[in-house]
Formats: sequence, structure tokens, C-alpha cells
Amino acid sequence: MKQQRFKSIETIGNTRYYLILVFLFLTLFYLQSAQAENVPPISQKDKVLIKEAFHLLEHTGDAVWKGWANITLPVNFVDEQFEYLVNHPSPSDDFVLIEEDPYLKMKVYGRPRKTRRAIAAAYPVCGIPSVLLSSQKILECSSPTWVITLIHEMFHVYQQNNGQFEKVRRLKLGSDTDAMWMLNYPFPYSDVSVRASAAQMYLSLFRCLQEKEDGEFSFNAYLDSRKTFKSLLQAKYGTDNNYKYATFQEWIEGAARYTEKAVLEKAVETSYIPLSEFTALEDYTPFADILKKRTADPPKKMKDFYDDIKKNFNRVSFYETGALQAEILDIFLKNWKSEYFTHDIWLDDLLDGAYKKMTSIVGKPAPLFALKKQNGETVALEDFIGKKPVLLFFLSAASWAKPTYLMLPAVNGLSDNFKEYDLAVLGILFMSRDPDIENFATKQNVSFPLLLGMAEDHFTLHEDLAGYRISHVPGVVLIDRDGTVVFFSESYMDKENLYEAIKTHLKKQG
Repeated sequence: MKQQRFKSIETIGNTRYYLILVFLFLTLFYLQSAQAENVPPISQKDKVLIKEAFHLLEHTGDAVWKGWANITLPVNFVDEQFEYLVNHPSPSDDFVLIEEDPYLKMKVYGRPRKTRRAIAAAYPVCGIPSVLLSSQKILECSSPTWVITLIHEMFHVYQQNNGQFEKVRRLKLGSDTDAMWMLNYPFPYSDVSVRASAAQMYLSLFRCLQEKEDGEFSFNAYLDSRKTFKSLLQAKYGTDNNYKYATFQEWIEGAARYTEKAVLEKAVETSYIPLSEFTALEDYTPFADILKKRTADPPKKMKDFYDDIKKNFNRVSFYETGALQAEILDIFLKNWKSEYFTHDIWLDDLLDGAYKKMTSIVGKPAPLFALKKQNGETVALEDFIGKKPVLLFFLSAASWAKPTYLMLPAVNGLSDNFKEYDLAVLGILFMSRDPDIENFATKQNVSFPLLLGMAEDHFTLHEDLAGYRISHVPGVVLIDRDGTVVFFSESYMDKENLYEAIKTHLKKQG
């Protein structure tokens, strides 16, 4: 009897427990439903703008950045009193489902606004890289400008999905989880000398872009001004951090500014058709007109921005310099985007590589020369072309040129070790007035002809050699039988690397 009573009490207790759970569930459901009812839907006009940005990205994104249009792109849309998560796969509990929007074809969640009122940014929301963007009304901009701003922030999400946070960690300048460090970093914008150096860097960068493929001189001038800017920051502030911050801002924001223009260009190039409801808006402007306005009157734009840097240098200045760098890379290093997300590679590194590729003689016909030996005999490169490959060894007999002396044994052995290649070796000697030259060949057991590489004034390089762009010795230039340069080096090479280069780039005779 007592046992049966205990079972009854246990049954009643279980029933009460389940009833409480049901009550709590229903209460939570009611509260969420009530909250959802209290959060109004996104206005139709704002939906049009959001949909147009996704539509534009779908038609241009992958052509600008590979895979961009295929990533998850949540949007935290911020209005006056409420904020919404659009296209987010896992919102937090305080975001309640408003609707599965038939127009956007995306789920829309909402809550009372917690995010600051005016914002245009990208960082993780509920653990997922997302766009945070206030409404057009709050930002006080035109409809097309708002769409381009959303595209800009969508690119930041793409950056975050492809290693941005790791690049930030490796910089050791700020947090990889709180983007406010970028806004608050104490860069010396007010330093007059830094402003002037930055303005000069921008000026040479702009000139390089205007000259395009013919801009080798301006490209070199830009790289020199960049080195000056870096050296100035290091000398005045005793650290690399300021320069690292500048390169990061150019990488993250400059590339985003470049991407805005690239999307507009691709839209115009492909005759992109915007949504009809977007073109029906009162403040609609064709993307072609926006692009035309952005690219109009380059000299005026250059002067205005140059003056602005000198007077009002700030973080946004790096948006422009970074965007110009990306445009130059489009011209001189077509595949630069494949290296863009590589750790410790920044736009200035890519530009250095672009310049080296631009000025490299590899793959081009070897510049012809006719140089004299010490005894007055002339040796012409033309006599070898079509008959045998040639290795040019640029060297110095000066006592300070230790790497030359270290390489000589390996070069001396080339004729014996590469007979099957029928390889001709020519030494091109710098500092031809050195009184020990006559003894140099004997003392060093030189087994190849030595040609005098200096002009008659004995101070400048012979004019025939200018095309080789040799600035350091020892240097090695390998030319195949057809007269094409196939290998170039301006540094010491040990025997193993030298021989491997020859085997890799030349074919055996016969």
C-alpha cells in the first residue's frame, strides 16, 4: 500500500515536472513570437538595395576575385530602432526569425538595436564574418552609393574568410578579434615630414599608373619614394610598426577601394542589367555614370589628393594609395591576386616583384655587345648566337670582391663539366683599370676569355651592357643558342646551384 502511494507521488511529481517544461517552452515561444511581432520587417526600399548588392556581386564578383560570390555573406542591417540579420546561418537567440523573405529569398532575423547607430564595417557576428551596415537614411547617401558601400564591406568579409585574421596576428600590431585597433592606432599623421613623404610617394605612384606599360622610370621613382617613406618612419620613431600599419591599411582598405572600381568596371564591361526595382528608385544613377565620375580628370584628382595628404593626412589616405597599387599590379603582375592572401606578403612586396619582372631580361633577346679583351681583340656576342649557348660571368678583380673569388673555381670548371652542352663562357670584367688585371687570370687560373666591361672613361659601364641591368657582382647571365636570356642572377652561387641552373635551362648539344 505504502509502495503504491510512493509510486503515485512519483507519478504526480513527474507530471508536474513535464507540465513546468511545457509551460516554460510555451512562455519562451510566446515571448519570441511577441518579440518578433514587435520587430517590424525591413522596409521594401532597403530590401531592394540589399538585393541589388547581392545581384551585382553574383554577376561580377568572381570575375574580380575568384570565389568571392560563392562564400556565405551575412548582412547585419542596422536601422534606427532595430537591427536585422540577413542570410546568417546561425544567429544568436536574441535575434528572432521575422520571416523567410520571399523577395530576398533569405531568412531575416531581428532584434532591438544594440549595434551603434551609424556603422559600415565587417567583423564576426555570432561567430561568422559578416557585414554591419546602417541604412541609407542613417548614412545619408544615395542608393547606388549605399550598394557600392555594401559591396566594399562584402569584400572585407571575403578577406576575413581567406586569412585576414592570421595576417593581423603575424603583424603583432593589434587584436585580430577587435577591429577598433585599426581606428585607434597612433600613426604619426600630424608629422609634417611624414605627410610630405607620403604625398611624394602618392605622386610618383599616380604618375606610374598614368604611364602604364611605359612607366618603368616612374615605377622606379615610386619604389625609391616608398623606401624613403619607410626609412623616415624607422629613423624618426625607432620602429617598423608605423610602416607595417601603413602597408596593412593599404592591403585591407586599399584593396577594398580598388575592388569597388573593379566591380563597376566589370559591370560596365559586361553590360550588367540592374534590378528593375532598383533602377526605378528616384535617386538611381547608372553604374557607368558613377564610374565615369570616379575616373574623370585624372590630373585634377592627382593634385587634389596630393594637396589633401599634405594638409589632412589620415587613415583614409591609405585607401587611395592602396587602390592605386592594386591597379598598377593589374598592369604589371597579372596573377598578383593569387599571392594576395599569402602570409607576410603585402602590396608593396607584390610591387617589388612586379618591378623585377618588368625589368627582367629573362625570356628576352640578349642585348648584343662587342667588347675588347685586354690585348685589344674584340669579342662579339653575335658571333655565338645560333651556334652555342653562352654563360656571361660578370666579375671584378678588385680585392674587395670576395664573392667573385669564391665563385671562380666553379666557373673555371664549366668548360670541362659541360662539354655536352657546348657551352661558351665569357667573363665580363668590371674595374678594368685595376693594375693587377694582367696577373688576375694567371693567379686565379681563369680558363675563359676576360672582356673589359667598362667604358673608355674607366668609370662607367660600357654602353653595350646597359640592357643587362647588372648592378652587383658576381652576376650570371645564361643565354641559349637562339640568343634568348634564360637565367639571370646578381648574387653569389655555389657550384651546386650554378650547375643545376645550367642543367635546368639548357639542352645538351645534338
